[in-house]
Amino acid sequence: MYKAVVVDDERYDLEGLRQLIPWEKLNIEVVCWENRPLVALQYIEEHRIDLLITDIKMPVLSGIELAKRAQDLNPGLKKCFISGYQDFQFAKQALDLKADGYVLKPVDDNELIAVIGNIVNQLVQERNQQEMMEETLEWRRQDSVSQLLQGKSSRLWTEALAEQLGYHYSCAGMTVVIVEIDRGITSAGASERGLQLLTEQCIGFLEELFQQYGPKLWCTLSSHRLALIVPSNNDLVIELTKLVELTAAKQKVTITVGFSDQVSGNFTVKQAYEQAQECIHYKMFLGKNRVIAPSMLLLRDEQQAEDIQPILDRMFQATIKYQLVNIYDCIDELFAVVQYVDQPQKVYYFATHIALKLHNDLAQMNESFQSLLGWGSNNLEMMAQFETIYDIQKWLRSTLFEISETLYMRKQKRNYKLFEDIIEYIEERLSGEITLREVANYFAYSPNHLGHMFKETVGSTFNEYVLMRRMEVAKELLRNHKLKVYEVADQIGYKSSTHFSRTFREAIGMTPGEYRKKSG
Repeated sequence: MYKAVVVDDERYDLEGLRQLIPWEKLNIEVVCWENRPLVALQYIEEHRIDLLITDIKMPVLSGIELAKRAQDLNPGLKKCFISGYQDFQFAKQALDLKADGYVLKPVDDNELIAVIGNIVNQLVQERNQQEMMEETLEWRRQDSVSQLLQGKSSRLWTEALAEQLGYHYSCAGMTVVIVEIDRGITSAGASERGLQLLTEQCIGFLEELFQQYGPKLWCTLSSHRLALIVPSNNDLVIELTKLVELTAAKQKVTITVGFSDQVSGNFTVKQAYEQAQECIHYKMFLGKNRVIAPSMLLLRDEQQAEDIQPILDRMFQATIKYQLVNIYDCIDELFAVVQYVDQPQKVYYFATHIALKLHNDLAQMNESFQSLLGWGSNNLEMMAQFETIYDIQKWLRSTLFEISETLYMRKQKRNYKLFEDIIEYIEERLSGEITLREVANYFAYSPNHLGHMFKETVGSTFNEYVLMRRMEVAKELLRNHKLKVYEVADQIGYKSSTHFSRTFREAIGMTPGEYRKKSG
């Protein structure tokens, strides 16, 4: 709505205007009703308004003088005068002021409504034209900066706009800065649209920041990047760091900033732009939510990286054996190899190779990402969203831990049912001869394999377990004083009471007789 101030020293007339004119329908909000022109002027001095409706003849300050002062404060102000005097001098002064409306008292409501309606239409047209001009200028400004960065600008076009924006066309002594919104790592099923909205909000936040406080030489490069040309100074890193911290505090995403060396005669704006882009690319190696200076660009070693196949083999074995510490160590070894990579894109190829090798190894076990993690065919494309080595390492570590745990739990579940049956088989045969080979044959395993599984699942060897169970049963039977020691020995598979007594003493620390007395 458009804001208006209405002034009339006659209280009755002022109240009539308040009650009889449909201001809201006219798209007007009267922000000040006043019968004292000096008080109205004070309000106008402190607030921006679009329309002044005032009586002409008033004490202390006339409506004409009030309008003059208000127009000085608001050059685009619309003015409508109300007068009870058909004196030519008043009309002439109003015309000199370029009045937008002039109504005689007593006021005809319909006439005033029509006059105000015409003024509102003018305001609408002017506002639309102003917005179009601002949008056109903004497009020209952004396009000019973008062309300048790419070395494609028309000299006349850019020099004219440079003068309008207040900078020298050569940009000597300036620095190119690129601000990139860091991409969040979305898990499977997370909202891609939600991430896009956060990025759009952050772009809007940064654009508004630059418009209000920042340099005029900036443009939006893409949905997640902006570029600036700013004066080079010793405090640049501090200022950019504050921008990074402010964004992290105010937004739900972070930004990474890369900047170039100072533009000079031998170092063009285009070269500075390319250097700033290279700084942003090094986010892959240096991390995000930070400022990256040209001095941080390392010379990458071109020597051939070591063969990673043995590391991958050890990593897979650690995964299927649920050895989480070894998985962690293998991943660190793998990504130490990345120090030999000279381009960020090669990091993606490296990570994809690791993922595909893991996929093939799982296939040899009749497993897959789908069977273990519920992934679809497009889940490996998730790697395209990772911006740093640390993101990729974190994802790979989390993925391998989840695969390892899933395999372990499946194995435990299978072993639990198997060993339920094995323990039952042993319990039924404690009174006779029972060997690992006999049990292994019954359950169709090799003795060595079953022995290894038994130790891993139960926590003791087969013979240790059988001995432990026989001793526990013996203790229960010895509490029955009606049974002789040799009868107890016979019921748990010992044909010789001497052998039983010696074994019992070694296992329990006392003879069967001593145990019986102690247990009452």
